[in-house]
Parts: sequence; C-alpha cells; structure tokens
Amino acid sequence: MTKELRRRKSIRLRNYDYSQSGMYFITVCSYLREEYFGHIGENADGQSNDNMGRQVENTGGQGRPPLQGTGRYPAPPSIVGADDSVRLCIPVRPVTFEDSNVGQIIRTCWHEIDNIYENIKTDKFCIMPNHVHGIIIIGDVDEKNNDGQDSNTGKQGSPHGTGRPSLHRVVQGFKSVTTRMCFEMGYQKIWQRSFYDHIIRNENEYQQIWKYIDTNPANWEYDIFYHRNDDNDDISRMDDIMIEVIGGDE
Repeated sequence: MTKELRRRKSIRLRNYDYSQSGMYFITVCSYLREEYFGHIGENADGQSNDNMGRQVENTGGQGRPPLQGTGRYPAPPSIVGADDSVRLCIPVRPVTFEDSNVGQIIRTCWHEIDNIYENIKTDKFCIMPNHVHGIIIIGDVDEKNNDGQDSNTGKQGSPHGTGRPSLHRVVQGFKSVTTRMCFEMGYQKIWQRSFYDHIIRNENEYQQIWKYIDTNPANWEYDIFYHRNDDNDDISRMDDIMIEVIGGDE
C-alpha cells in the first residue's frame, strides 16, 4: 500500500472548536488492537463487573444518573424514563473484567483527569481488552493567571493563559502519561494514533451512548475491535456504530 493511501484521514469535525463547553464521547484503541488492558470473562454468580473493580448488580443498560450540572458544567441529561433499546446490543449477560497492570494504570490516570484540569469532568467510562470508551465534559472556565493555571486551585487550563483546554489536549495528555508509565514496564507503545470522538448533542444521544458504554463488556464478542487488526484507520468505523446507537445520520 502506498504512503498516500496509508495516510490517515482526519476524523475531527472540521472547523469545530473542541475546547468549547459540551459533552464528548471518545474511543481510544490499543496499538495494533493488542489486548493489553485486561480480560473479560463470564461471571457465574449472576452479577456483573462495573468496570471499576467491583461486582455489582447488572444495570442491563438502564444506566444511572451521573454528575448533576453546576454553574460551570453543562448538566448531563437525565436518564429517567430513557428508552431501553440500544440497537447494537444483544441481551446483557453477567461478565467480569480483570484489569491488567496496564489497565490499572489507565483506570487510575482516567480518574485523575478531574484533578488536573479545572473545567474538565470525566463521566461514564469503560475499559475493554484493547480499547477504552469514555465521556468527557468540558465546562466553563474561571479567570487564569499568565501560566494558564487557575489562580485559586492551580489546576491546568490551556496554553497562553486562555484557560480552556481542548478535547485533543486532554486525551493526548492522558495517552502520553499512561504511555510513559507503561514504558517503565517494558512497553514501547500502548495506544494507536489519534482517537475517535463524537459530540453529544442532546439528551437522547447521551442516554444511548451511556448505555452503549455500560453494556459494552457484555457484548465483547460482537465488538468491531474484537479481533486484532494492524489497520489503525478502522477507528473511523465508530461513525457507523454511533449512527446505530443514537439513530439517524452523523
């Protein structure tokens, strides 16, 4: 294949400001789809793993109310009364997920994002054997000093004192830190290039994406990333998944 054909096409929405307040769904895959992050197995006791190291009653895709909105953050839409159908999901079965050492690092670093950026909140999150899904909420910002830090908390904003980190900066920072930590365990690469994102535009999209993340471990064998693949460009196939999950056209 020629270099021109192998050149990765952009999967960002052209001319969109990814630092503005809003909710974003992201997917990041492992290098060559290697199953670095952990293992999914059946759970015989009728419960499912909540992907945070605990055994809990299976939500069955129903979901739960996440963080409530404040003056700074957009309120995640209420999931009460949500349509239970997620088009790509088969009936949920009890599963367990066991983090590898790499998966433990990824989980820790994901939850640390809230403590790094003063206007960033992480929401629903799921580690799969070779990829992660998550929702990132970008809120409004307070005044910054000349170093781009909040004058009260010391948390990071964006460069040049504008105080508004972009989605790309947040995800790239997450990937960079986890890679450095895994390098000490002998890994040269753990992530593919770039990542997939979807701008969550309304309540229905939020509800359906939340449930898609929640039921993803139980549907592992049907996942588009189930098989190892050396073609990093197939992350763009998530567009088709999102059309099925939320309905309509992207």
